[in-house]
Amino acid sequence: PYSNVMEASFYKIIRNNSGKAYEFFVTTSLQPIKEVAEIITPYYVIFYFIAAAISLIISFVYSKNISRPIIEITETADKMAHMDFSQKLTVKTEDELGALTNSINTLSTNLNNSLTDLKIANRQLICDIEKEKKQDQIRKEFVANISHELKTPLGIIKGYSEGIKDGIKKNKQDYYINVILEEVEHMNNLVMDMLKLSKIEQEKVKLTINEVDIEHEIDNKINLMQLNAEIKNMKIIKEGIFKKVICDKNKIETVISNLINNAVKYGKENTNVLIKGKVNNNKQYIYIEN
Repeated sequence: PYSNVMEASFYKIIRNNSGKAYEFFVTTSLQPIKEVAEIITPYYVIFYFIAAAISLIISFVYSKNISRPIIEITETADKMAHMDFSQKLTVKTEDELGALTNSINTLSTNLNNSLTDLKIANRQLICDIEKEKKQDQIRKEFVANISHELKTPLGIIKGYSEGIKDGIKKNKQDYYINVILEEVEHMNNLVMDMLKLSKIEQEKVKLTINEVDIEHEIDNKINLMQLNAEIKNMKIIKEGIFKKVICDKNKIETVISNLINNAVKYGKENTNVLIKGKVNNNKQYIYIEN
């Protein structure tokens, strides 16, 4: 208080091994510290701006090295969650972020490859299912068609057998028996076709294409159906133009036989069945009406 100068005093008592006490008293002036503080005070503003600049630099470095990679990883992971594996991370560091980047890139590639393989397998599965459905439909239609086609020769055999049983003229018995034998052979061919069902399912059936006299085939079928037509007092009339055609003989015979048989079977008694031929643009058209 007398010198108006602040000072710091230190006082301590130390005893030796024999117990004797020693007192230490030290005094030092604080004037130099006060003077230094007064000198530094005007520079506080400068120190503030320097600290702010250093803080900005540190923040920029942190953002570049830490925040941006994390944001990029987050964006890529979000795209992966929405099944978009097109974006790859470009973070190349030797720290944990670099290891995480490599792991995410590897995961993205593996997921993309797996998803692609899954899509291919799924498309193949759909194709297989559609093919199986188509084959099942073909099988059902084939069995239904064969069942229907067997009715025609069976009906002819029944009609001619009944004719023999009823005692037809001797000179017609051989003809009736030949018709029955021909229809039995026809049925045998149909049964053989049923045995080829596996080929149909595999779509490997081949047609035997030859030139066929379609009018001759129609005449044969008319003769076969004549007895059934006479029972219902029906007439089978053929008119028009019939040319030779390129087709599978056995299968076209089946078609013609079925159509004429249906016309007679489901036609009204005392009516006519009309078989009309027409050629247009080098194509043979056949119309069967009851």
